Amino acid sequence: MQNILLVSPYPPPYGGIANWTKMITEYMKDPAVGVNLSLVNTAPKRRATEGRGMLERIVEGGTSMFTHRAAVAKILKSEKIDCIHLVTSGSLAVVRDLLILQLGKQKNIPVAYHLRFGRIPELCKNQSWEWKLLSKAMQMASCVISLDKATADTIKTALPQVNSLQLPNPFNMAKVRGVSREKTQPDTVVFVGWVVPTKGIGELVGAWKKLSIAYPDKKLKIIGPYKDEYIESLQCKDVKNLTFAGEMPHDEVLKEVAKSGLFILPSYTEGFPNAVVEAMALGTAVAGSDVGAIGEMLSDDCGIVFEAKSEQAVYDALQFAFENEEKMTAFTQNAKQKTQEQYALEKVVAKYKKIWSEIRQ
Repeated sequence: MQNILLVSPYPPPYGGIANWTKMITEYMKDPAVGVNLSLVNTAPKRRATEGRGMLERIVEGGTSMFTHRAAVAKILKSEKIDCIHLVTSGSLAVVRDLLILQLGKQKNIPVAYHLRFGRIPELCKNQSWEWKLLSKAMQMASCVISLDKATADTIKTALPQVNSLQLPNPFNMAKVRGVSREKTQPDTVVFVGWVVPTKGIGELVGAWKKLSIAYPDKKLKIIGPYKDEYIESLQCKDVKNLTFAGEMPHDEVLKEVAKSGLFILPSYTEGFPNAVVEAMALGTAVAGSDVGAIGEMLSDDCGIVFEAKSEQAVYDALQFAFENEEKMTAFTQNAKQKTQEQYALEKVVAKYKKIWSEIRQ
């Protein structure tokens, strides 16, 4: 039995990393998995979409980093922990990460540092303050887990002394077994995520304003939390067949994706987005911007990959999907098989366990 301390956000609020944490913790409850998992929840009280501005993030972050360190220290004192699995989204959280990594060093407990974002190549190129802090954190960790090849390769080149590994996000196939895959809305394109500029919403809506005229039978449904003022700024009140559905429970989101004809994610930056894996597993065609691991996920004819931050690229990707139904059907079949072979929860967790065992030696 491995005793692991997971330091990661747990919902609410919901999001890609938090959903991953929930999936992992629920799976680890099975004694057969062989892991005794403790959790320090690092989730913020509110998201930016709920009015959490930069000043509040700084104040709250400054307070919470010491709270989280204290929670880790308390568990290390009261429980036998073999390894700390520290999850990060970078930015201001790296300061907290450094505090926890230092604690691991003091207690002689190995730390697996899990990077859940895809900005590393850009940060390294620019030699930003964030890169300098991350460099120090990565060198303190027993290993660094990345979600995409570009990140892992950048770390290996810039910091050859760091034990740099690459692993995909897992997906619990049991989640989709009870979800109907009948395409009851095959003409619907669905987006799932935070409705903010960095998710490419502006480019998506801009492209849709033109597409909705050329393809009047197609519909776009945008699912996720949003601010009214941002939606108003998009000037899309008169755009046909466009719906902002707001936030939904995860089970309902899966049903919406399963019955839609196409899932699209035009983000500016990503790590290894769970929503893409979910769509692949559900047999829904996928189009995504070439950021983070999305290009790798949709390689081998598993979906459409397009340039980020480009309204024309979004338009072209959607038009291709609308005009090439047979090819999109083949993509969905390839994607579903890839998910089962490479991203199944039990297979990825087995790799986590192997890493935890190796860094203890």
